Order: sequence, then structure tokens, then C-alpha cells
Amino acid sequence: MRILALFDSRRRVAACILLLAFFARAPTAAAQTLPAPQFMPVVGGQQAASTPGQCGPTACRCCPAETYWIVSLRCCPQKTPCPICPNCVDFLCRTPDGCLTRSSHAAFLASLLPRVPVCFMIHGSYVTWQDVPHDAQRTFCWLRGAAPQLPLNYVYVTWPSDPTLPPFDIQGLGRKSARNGFQLATLTQSIPCDHPVSFIGHSHGARMTLSTLHLLGGGVVQGCCLAHPPGASHRFRAVLGAAAVDHHWMNPGERYGCSMRVTECLLNFRSRHDGALSLYPFRRPFSKAALGKKGLTKRDIRKLGPFACRIAECDVTPYVKNHHFWQYYNGHPALALSAVPYVYFPDVQASNVVIPPAPAE
Repeated sequence: MRILALFDSRRRVAACILLLAFFARAPTAAAQTLPAPQFMPVVGGQQAASTPGQCGPTACRCCPAETYWIVSLRCCPQKTPCPICPNCVDFLCRTPDGCLTRSSHAAFLASLLPRVPVCFMIHGSYVTWQDVPHDAQRTFCWLRGAAPQLPLNYVYVTWPSDPTLPPFDIQGLGRKSARNGFQLATLTQSIPCDHPVSFIGHSHGARMTLSTLHLLGGGVVQGCCLAHPPGASHRFRAVLGAAAVDHHWMNPGERYGCSMRVTECLLNFRSRHDGALSLYPFRRPFSKAALGKKGLTKRDIRKLGPFACRIAECDVTPYVKNHHFWQYYNGHPALALSAVPYVYFPDVQASNVVIPPAPAE
């Protein structure tokens, strides 16, 4: 046992050193022409105000002047799972003129465009509140630029992912992201069923996405399940980017094995050279490789059975290279075009809608 503990300790120290070197690098924007991302079916087949109530610059010129929402789970209890409640969940309305105003759950529901898809964007770890308004706006422009002719209810979900002590407690942040899936699942249940719902999760935000879908599928997370059984619900689709989850966790009987029961289709953006996910197996002994780097294995496909045909993988390595941050994803319009069927439900909104093709190689 002492040998195993020493081995585990050395792995953690090595992982912390490598992570420190990785995150210490200042991200630089990459601008170049790249080929369209290639899909691989697994079976045959401007910165807003950072303080609520204040106004920032006018609406971004690269996307339609629309209202969207920021839902903050940062004040929710983080020790035990809890359902959504008005005392801990903050609803912030971002208007086209750049104002970010505190609102309510009822106002959020009343503002939803009837029968229009609702898209939840969930960020990953090491995102502070000061980063949220800019990241929300950048992702909004990225998505709307891909299909401006289709309406969308866009919701940016933020959770307490700030650096902790120790600063690289990857396991702790992973458990926290899964725990916040209870709030997101409960919020999703409150949305009228005529709204299709999509999720975009990055890094540990992908883990929150799978935790939410697992709960909505009747599963148990950290010993707890939803107070109200799922029953008749929405149509769900999902996009995962740099997913910081074990590649086999969606298999039946595994940690998030109920997620694919309720998910119509899922797109996994896989980056083979992701520097941060290369260190993912070092967080604990006998850990598996990350889904965002390795993708599904042949054994996973066999285990998934009929659910495997609902999952597609897209190799985005030429776009993001060895980077992990979300800005390297939402800086490429081609990736947003690839996500259009999973986010906008074009087959649901109108049968004659033509999805813009990805740029030719």
C-alpha cells in the first residue's frame, strides 16, 4: 500500500508540474486556412459588462442583435448535490445593447422563443467570473454566424470552476462539475417540452453535460438522483469539446451510462494532440484516457451497442493542434458549421432548411 501511495504521489506531482507549464503559456490566436473537419461516425455510418446591471459596448457586429442569458451556478452549495432554487441560481439577461441585468427564473422561461431550441453552453475549468461575459459573447457569435437564418435560445451556464487550493485539483473540479449537473438537469426539466434542448460542453463542462443527461435518463450521480422522475421529456442533442471524461463512461453500466438513453445524437470533437488531456490519466491510478483525446475505442462501440450509432466523432486536431482552451474551438467557423445539426435541430424547425456546407479543403 505504501508503494502504491508513493507511486500515486509521484504521478500527482509530475502532473502538477506539467499542468503548470502548460497553463502558464499565454494563448495566442491562430489564423490560417484549414480543411473542413472530417466526421467519423463510430458505427458504419465585444466583451460585455462583467458586473450585473452595468452596460458594456454595443452588440457584436458579427452576429444578430439578439438577447441571450447567462445562468450562474456559482452561489449554489458545492458540498452536496441540490436542486435548482431561487436563492442560489442567478439569471442574468444580456440584451443586444450590451447590458447584463439580473432577472429571475420566471422571466427566463417567459423570454424563450416558442418551440425554438434551447442551447446550453457549459464552460470548463479555470474560468473566472471576469472571463464569463466575453466567453459567452464570443461563443454566441460563433454559433449564430453558422446559421443566422435559424432562431435559437442561447444560454451560457457558468459554475465555480476557478483555480482552487491546491491549484491543480483536477479530481475535485471534475466532481464539482458533475455535481452541478443536478442544477442543470432540474433547470432543463422546467423548460416546456416543445423546446428541443442541446448542450455544448467543453472540458469539465462536457462532464457536466453527461452528468445532466445521465440524470435525465434516470441515472444516479454521486449517490443521488432527481427528485422528480424524468418521464416524458424533451429532444436532447449534445456537442462535446476536449471532453475531460474517461472514454468509456458513456457505456451502459458505467458512470454516465444512462446519458445515451435520452440523447438523440452526440458529436465528440476529438483532438489527438491536446496537451492538457495528455495528462488526464495521471490524475489517479488506473485512470483511462480522455474521451476528448482518444475518442471511443472498438470495445466502447461494442459495449454501447445500438447507442453507438447515435455518436459521431470529428477530428479537430488540424484546428486546435495541441491546445485545450475553448477559444481555439470557437475561433473556427467550420467547427460551428459542423455543430449546426446538433445545436439548431434544423430537421425539427423546418424541413426545407439548407444547412450551410463546411468549406471545401
